[in-house]
Amino acid sequence: MADPERTYNEAVTEARERLVQGGLTAEVVQRIRQALAESLIRLVSDAEAERLTPQRLENLRQSLDAALQQYRDQAVVVLEQGRRDAIELAVQGHTAGLSAVADQTAAAGSIAVGESFTDVADTVLEVQAVRRGEGVVGTMQTLITRGVQEAADDIDEQLGRIVDQGVDNETVAEDIARILARGNPDLQETLNEIGTGTDVDIDPEADPVALDEDKLDAARRVEYDARRIAVSETNSHYHEADVVAAVQSPVVDLVRWRTSMLHTEDKRYVPDVCDYLEQADLYGYGEGLYHPAAAPSLVHPHCQCRYETVLKDPEDYGTGNRDLPDEADLDAGDVGEAMRGIEGDRTVTDTYAENQTQMLQDQLGAAREVAPGLMG
Repeated sequence: MADPERTYNEAVTEARERLVQGGLTAEVVQRIRQALAESLIRLVSDAEAERLTPQRLENLRQSLDAALQQYRDQAVVVLEQGRRDAIELAVQGHTAGLSAVADQTAAAGSIAVGESFTDVADTVLEVQAVRRGEGVVGTMQTLITRGVQEAADDIDEQLGRIVDQGVDNETVAEDIARILARGNPDLQETLNEIGTGTDVDIDPEADPVALDEDKLDAARRVEYDARRIAVSETNSHYHEADVVAAVQSPVVDLVRWRTSMLHTEDKRYVPDVCDYLEQADLYGYGEGLYHPAAAPSLVHPHCQCRYETVLKDPEDYGTGNRDLPDEADLDAGDVGEAMRGIEGDRTVTDTYAENQTQMLQDQLGAAREVAPGLMG
């Protein structure tokens, strides 16, 4: 027997798997890694193999700033493309799902599949702008710029310490590259690949000669932080587009929150609001069910949870969205009690419950702000 809801969700799930397992996120991460490697190769290539004097120190600082700015600019471009590709994947999933359901239910003639999701990308950007205004998401460029600036400040302080100590520029530049690649085999491999055919030969396993690695924490986090931003940005924009497409789909009624595999009993460290969202009935629709226009976004920066779609009855395909629900006012006591009933390795304290409740309340509030715009 035909099951339109299962058919629709299978198409959306396949698109999400292409995001996670099919390599889009990994591709974005590798392109960011390559941008950093190219900047480090440039830094070492520009360095003079002469003693580090105050004048040469200034030249090295300028080269460092140029290299990091080049990396920052390339990383922003890469992430922007990754966001667009993630949005497109979500649209493809809903388009495939809608087409299959239309064919399965003999509704193909009454549903304009090709016109259903034409402005998802623009709507996602508008929604993100509102969420930034509500303070529940940060801007990608701000996060990257902050990390790069902290790294530059770290390194600059160390450079000032070693000037006129008989160390040459090139050694210092190689030290910077080694430290940024330390403990990162993927970045080391990319450095080797890009350095092939140049006069730059960086051995990331060698100990730094001039710089104190223990005092360069921010510099060592540059690639790691960018990688986390890449994963978070592609995932969050896919999620946002998934929700927007659910609102615009003529067959979707509600969405159901599904926790990721990190929330299974054998992996869950402590229950959080993601677990709560899966079992809560905040609006009277049933456990874990939400109006797509008022559905909360991902609560945590690197959350892998997702939504499933709940379809309308076939006779209601093509009708508008149901009315928005009343606002939900959470009680930290109720949220805490619910989380304590979920298996975990750590005790849910009152303070933890209050923090989690406030985090979710902020997301629900932001969702409420964007809902009227999504409804048109």
